[in-house]
Amino acid sequence: MVVKTRLLITFSLIFLLLTGCGPSINQENFDRIQPGMAEMEVLNILGEPTESSSMTIGTLSGTTSTWE
Repeated sequence: MVVKTRLLITFSLIFLLLTGCGPSINQENFDRIQPGMAEMEVLNILGEPTESSSMTIGTLSGTTSTWE
């Protein structure tokens, strides 16, 4: 579960950086995201993602979410 959460946070941060920030995404909220946070904690800060998909790589699985 910890690996899954870390993957989620990592992919979320990467996609946030690549897609830019929408009106509900701001630097203050972005700065509140920390490694190891649960998915629900991230959703409470940023709200529902614009897009979300799950993936599996070998024995690891995770969810990628994008906020625009």
